[in-house]
Amino acid sequence: DGVTLEIRDGSDASARLIKEIQVKNFTRPESVVTTGNNLFITFKAKAKIQSEVFLEVTAGPKKAYDINVTSSVIEDNSGRGIWLEWMRSAVHIHKSTIQHQNYVAGLHVSGGAGDVNVTHSVISNNYVDGINITYGGGHTNVSWSTISDNVGMGVALWINETTVNFPVKQEMTVSYSNISLNHDIGVLVGNYCGPAIVNISGNYFDDGRYIGLEILSCWRDTLLERVPEGITEIFIGHNFFRGHERVALKMSPLVRAQGKIVHNDFRGNKDGCLYIYNVDDFILEIQKAQMLIEENRFLENSGRFVLNLGLSHYDYKKIQNLNMRFNWVQQNRINEPWHNLNARSMVAAAIVIGSDNVQIHRNLIENPASRYEIGSHLVEPNTQIKCENNWLGFKEERLVWERVFDRDDRYNLAKINYVPYLLSNNINTELVLERPEWEHQFIDSENFEIGGEVTGVEELKRDGVYIVRRDINVRPNGRLKITPGVQLKFEHSVGMMVSGELITEGDLKGGKPVFTLHETMPVNG
Repeated sequence: DGVTLEIRDGSDASARLIKEIQVKNFTRPESVVTTGNNLFITFKAKAKIQSEVFLEVTAGPKKAYDINVTSSVIEDNSGRGIWLEWMRSAVHIHKSTIQHQNYVAGLHVSGGAGDVNVTHSVISNNYVDGINITYGGGHTNVSWSTISDNVGMGVALWINETTVNFPVKQEMTVSYSNISLNHDIGVLVGNYCGPAIVNISGNYFDDGRYIGLEILSCWRDTLLERVPEGITEIFIGHNFFRGHERVALKMSPLVRAQGKIVHNDFRGNKDGCLYIYNVDDFILEIQKAQMLIEENRFLENSGRFVLNLGLSHYDYKKIQNLNMRFNWVQQNRINEPWHNLNARSMVAAAIVIGSDNVQIHRNLIENPASRYEIGSHLVEPNTQIKCENNWLGFKEERLVWERVFDRDDRYNLAKINYVPYLLSNNINTELVLERPEWEHQFIDSENFEIGGEVTGVEELKRDGVYIVRRDINVRPNGRLKITPGVQLKFEHSVGMMVSGELITEGDLKGGKPVFTLHETMPVNG
């Protein structure tokens, strides 16, 4: 634990550093490759430490392969198709077919570190995974290939950071491939705590029985656990996600990462398209996260949401941000999973937001078959969420207001600021409603309905039963006066919050109050 090797791409100490290797017992890193004909190695050791380092240097036109399988067919085996243990350099699978294997995976890399390259190949109908890579890390590339109909995952990458095998760099690339009809996750990218790159570009993710693409993040605290500091660079672009039984793209949690989700097409997915969510945990709150969602199309999907977006709300360092802009969220059918249950803090909407570091800007959001376009999942009534300059399906502010679910509906939810909003479904239009021109009335006298915020003075004068469809939220400067003979009938999951004044008058003959809460709902105040 006191020896360092520096390997440089050149002939002296000023050449580009390829890798600095911290030598521990039985350390065996991935093979290091130069770009030229010179290799400069510096050996450093602490005083009075006995150490032995063995190096093997080979010359050749490219990086040496542990195994190279080209133009081959491997099928119908009772075990794995290809099994490589403790790799040191590279695996190359090219123009080959691996199918109908009956144990673990079609291609299984177990232990070691290095590059795994799969190109122009078909890996299908295997039990369990198509490709399972569980090792110390390296560059994994799957391109121009078909990964389909596997009983488990299509491609699974698991990084073991406790091993003595570690990579020169960590990178995962899946490009120009067809990932379809797998029974488990289509592509799983495991978490890695050092610097890493994830590039998912130009693929078709079709008809998966479960999640299409899932990317995991490092939970570990760099200060407490002494793990290397590093950010995962994520690029997800120019993909098609179609017909998945569960959410098409999942990143939960999303920390120690930054990147872009751009120019993707999400269509016909049955349980949502994009799920980003951080649980309430201190370790996640102190980690960096920056994500841009831009120029994607979310069309004709169904489920409880199209996009569920939320980072760590208690981000006191202000180092987490998610920006969604210039996207099309249209013609989706979003419904509550239980039709007879009235939503409270987990409403079904085309876009649901779980933290105030999410900004929704300049998107076309129009889903006539859905009840709500935007909904708040953030239980923090004194917080405001920015969702400005979007097209929300209507020009009339009253109709737009009805398509937003926030503190006006449930007193404990965050407020969604949707004004100013676009007055045309042209995403670049300059026609904008700059300031509110309409205000929701607490009392609907014609229909005997009440609900919403009370910021001034409201009085229920007429005898009879009032239906409460939204929470009654008496704000600190508000006053609600209820006269004798008035009864309030609350819908399921609807209640009352009194921060200001609630005044009731009249006699209490027979010990009966002047207003009654039907449906047995709690009143907070």
